[in-house]
Amino acid sequence: DPELREIVAEFLATLEVRMEAIDRAFRADDTAELQRLAHWLKGSAGTVGFGCFTASAAELESLARSGRTTEAQGTIERIRSLQQ
Repeated sequence: DPELREIVAEFLATLEVRMEAIDRAFRADDTAELQRLAHWLKGSAGTVGFGCFTASAAELESLARSGRTTEAQGTIERIRSLQQ
């Protein structure tokens, strides 16, 4: 479906930018931004058929919400691995 293909291509392009933002938010210990970005990933990835991101994004969102960002590095690494 050409329309879906365009949506997926847009998601993939946006994902790279958002992953860079996730890295910056993690390094800055910006829990609000990290939570917002993880929430975006959880919803957007699932919507375009990349459900493999959902569990890790939900975990990252939960860690950020509870202020446990020091525990988030492994989760971010899993998300980066999925991205590759």
